[in-house]
Amino acid sequence: MIALLVIVAVSAISICALLAAVVERWTKQHGNRLYATVTDVRRAIPTGMRHLFGGKDGTYPCDYLLTLSYTNQKGETVTAKPTVPSRIKIRDGRRFLHFGAGDKVEVSVNGRFPHSVVFREASIAEKQGTLFPIVLWSFCTVVSLAIFIYLLVTG
Repeated sequence: MIALLVIVAVSAISICALLAAVVERWTKQHGNRLYATVTDVRRAIPTGMRHLFGGKDGTYPCDYLLTLSYTNQKGETVTAKPTVPSRIKIRDGRRFLHFGAGDKVEVSVNGRFPHSVVFREASIAEKQGTLFPIVLWSFCTVVSLAIFIYLLVTG
């Protein structure tokens, strides 16, 4: 019984992640292009091990937690809080962020899912809306649903 509940939970999470990956991919390819304003940089989180050992050029990969504000096609102001993969530069102990409050960034947005924001900047766009998460979450969904059906039939 507990195994069945765990598989149901894993299946639900896989389906939600698959939907999020498909929406992000669709927004990247077919979304409306517009400019959004960075209203707040909540945090820059270093990713990977490179930030521990240092880099040659002083730039390190990190994820930014941003608050964006844009006006949609209906004229309403929408606030989105995406996580954006980018870089941070550190020189002489000072941190130079890629984004700052008040910056204008080009994004693609989806009218049906207004909080799904995909950045158009080349260094960021190559990491968002890729096909890999769709394949990964499709596989996870199929496997978890197959295990769920197997448990229902045999249990």
